[in-house]
Amino acid sequence: MTAFLAFLWGLRFAITSSALLGPFAFRHYAIKAFHEHKKRPLFLSGRDRMAAMSAAERRNETHKRAPNCRHPRFVFKTKDVCTRTPHGIICFHTVKDFDALIEAFQPLMLVDDQVRVAPDGKYCWIIREKEGVRRVYAMKVICEQEIGSLHNFIFLLSSEDGPLLKEDDKFINAHEVIAAGELEVTGAKREFNLQSGTFMEPIFRMSAWQPILGRRIPKTKEMLVAEIKEKEKEVAARAAQVARFLSADQLATFAYMSPPTPVGSLTRTNIVEHVKSVSEALGGRPFIKGAEIMVSENNMGFLHSLLSPDLPEWKRPLHVSTFKNAKTPYAKHAKHATQAKNPYAKKGGARRTRRTRRRHKKQTRRR
Repeated sequence: MTAFLAFLWGLRFAITSSALLGPFAFRHYAIKAFHEHKKRPLFLSGRDRMAAMSAAERRNETHKRAPNCRHPRFVFKTKDVCTRTPHGIICFHTVKDFDALIEAFQPLMLVDDQVRVAPDGKYCWIIREKEGVRRVYAMKVICEQEIGSLHNFIFLLSSEDGPLLKEDDKFINAHEVIAAGELEVTGAKREFNLQSGTFMEPIFRMSAWQPILGRRIPKTKEMLVAEIKEKEKEVAARAAQVARFLSADQLATFAYMSPPTPVGSLTRTNIVEHVKSVSEALGGRPFIKGAEIMVSENNMGFLHSLLSPDLPEWKRPLHVSTFKNAKTPYAKHAKHATQAKNPYAKKGGARRTRRTRRRHKKQTRRR
């Protein structure tokens, strides 16, 4: 910002001097201001600018990377998944410092040839195209919460400084991602899939209803079979493109998973779940879901230094006030306790309908 203001000041000086000294002075001062401004780091690329900085300057510069992605869901899975440790299960909820987290995980990201010769393990990867050049980025999975290896976080680390989200919470440059998924390396065997809820799910997603405006009619089996065949052709085409990026000898294989067949006829009640399971199967066999990955002691210390298992303020349960000498809470618990003692007690607040009045009278007469 300072460099840009200096450029504007030089331009203003050139314009005012041109009125006094003529057009040659304007040209001289304008060119001089432009070249002085071009020497500033603003004209350098993000990677060159970060390399030219010292460690302290780089630490202060990281806050410009994805300022509108400061939420745990861009770093790890936050729903129904926890981290397994030798001492038990722990669930991380909050990030202590996003700048420190980005700086800690940035050197761990594998790029291009580093991915093709990666050692045994499970990885999350994305193939991204920038200015006509395709590159593959990957991070090793160290826990089931995919801390630091989430596809969102890999996209964040492989991006330049600046905001990444639109107003609808979607990535601005999501079209640059050609494919994304998981990679499992076991010796000479390399298998990959296209499982990514962020980038691949919109491609493989299927609708359970026929394209009839204003009506919700389930698709027939014949329609679903034809649509699945078209989707499988697209999966095969993308898998062929991905194989050469994930293996040096192009021997990486796609972990194909056959779509489930419906049991019985498809109705309004079961077609949605069936189509959802088919869409998930199109991405291939998952490697991380249900793998029960155990975190090492070194990684646990690393994660504890960056994350916390404490819930954020807006997720913490509200405190229920109680009397000092009361055995039960005074709030809604006392109400439930009185209803449990008297099954004919009034329910649903002070409002009663005619039907509930008649029902209450009948119950009191029986008593």
